[in-house]
Amino acid sequence: MRRHWKRITAGLVGIVLLGALALFFTGNREVVDAYAMEEEPYRQTVRATGRVASSRVLDVRTEVTGMLETLDVEEGDLVSEGALLAVVDDGDLQIRLSQARAQLRSAQARLQSLGETQAPISRESLEQLSLRRESQLREFQRQESLYEEGAVPLTSLERARQELDILESQLAAARTTLQAQSSGGSQTREAAAGVEQARSQVLALENELNKHRIYAPVSGRITRTFLGAGEWTQTGAGLLTLVSEDAFFVEVDLDERLIGLIKPGQPADVWPDAFPSQTVAGVVDRIGREVDTATGTVTVRIAISEGSMDLIRDLTVQVEIEVRRLSDALLIPARFLAAQSPQRVLVLENGQVRERTVTGEVVDVSRILVLDGLSAGERLLDPQAGLTPGQDLDETRVKDVDVP
Repeated sequence: MRRHWKRITAGLVGIVLLGALALFFTGNREVVDAYAMEEEPYRQTVRATGRVASSRVLDVRTEVTGMLETLDVEEGDLVSEGALLAVVDDGDLQIRLSQARAQLRSAQARLQSLGETQAPISRESLEQLSLRRESQLREFQRQESLYEEGAVPLTSLERARQELDILESQLAAARTTLQAQSSGGSQTREAAAGVEQARSQVLALENELNKHRIYAPVSGRITRTFLGAGEWTQTGAGLLTLVSEDAFFVEVDLDERLIGLIKPGQPADVWPDAFPSQTVAGVVDRIGREVDTATGTVTVRIAISEGSMDLIRDLTVQVEIEVRRLSDALLIPARFLAAQSPQRVLVLENGQVRERTVTGEVVDVSRILVLDGLSAGERLLDPQAGLTPGQDLDETRVKDVDVP
């Protein structure tokens, strides 16, 4: 009986030993996951939410007082530079302008008449008076000779002298008139001054009339109107707000920890939450010089190019800034890090497990960008497989896996 139990006990011990050996050899043959390092294109981006802003927001105001006769635009309209926006009633001003233009035409006609009509008439009159004076001078000289000879009385001589004096007086007056009517003369200067005064009055009224017509100072979009047709407006009152679309940009507040990645000139894509399919190109234009201590953020300005997107000031948009683009990057899946600080990995090298320190940069929650310490073609081993540096590892136990 005792011998029987000994045989049973020996059998059980043998079974246990066989099981232990099987477990030992089976454990040593467990498959180890590996990741083969391969170069791949990599694009690192920073995402943020921002708002559309404009450096040219213009409040268009009226320059005169009166009733707003027309308002030809509505909120949301796109207008071109120089487009007529509104008209303030100008009926009285139109009447005054018509009168001033009539006065200008009259003054111009007077000036023209002096040069083309009156001066030639005065010149002809002067010539005729000169001829008559020459004739009368000869008559006076003849009467003077006759009087000296005693052929005529003194009264005849005095009458001839009197007629000569009258002609000389008329001749002097004619010369004065012609001089005044000639270029540079007093009448011409006066008439020219009248023309200039009338022209200045017309220009002043035309400028005043232009103030009754409000034109777009720049191309842009009407974002707000303050008055409507038929309402009364005062000088300096706000009429509407115009935003120049050429001056649109986007502002985003980025976590201060990301600012080291951002540089002016980096490309960016911008799209509104309302229209995710409408993307416009942008570029980092300016980085703020201070941190908002309340939020721990820095404001970054994105210059955007013109596109098909309908931009509205204060529109919420999404921004994706490309901070790095590599064609041959090496990326380590985070699960293959044996230790993160410092960054260490296990590498299969000539059939042995080796520990390697890697210089890298965390690019997202699941990957490390290798900067130094690894080469393409090397195989990383799963640090959770219970391997130790220096351990021999049969290649047949290693299985390459893909890590998304």
